[in-house]
Amino acid sequence: MNLDAIKALIRSDEGLRLERYLCTQGRPTIGYGHAHGDIPETCTLEEAEDWLDADVQQAIRDATKS
Repeated sequence: MNLDAIKALIRSDEGLRLERYLCTQGRPTIGYGHAHGDIPETCTLEEAEDWLDADVQQAIRDATKS
């Protein structure tokens, strides 16, 4: 599994927003589509990348549960 390719695809599809916004489902979101937990008003690029890493890892865990 190429995690770099997965994250590149998410970056391309989601785009980066360093200010909180409402996604198409009306949920507060930030970074590269991060919508979990307490969403701050703004974030740094480093925070957005950290959330992207964590979100991808969580998606992999969820997808591989037996």
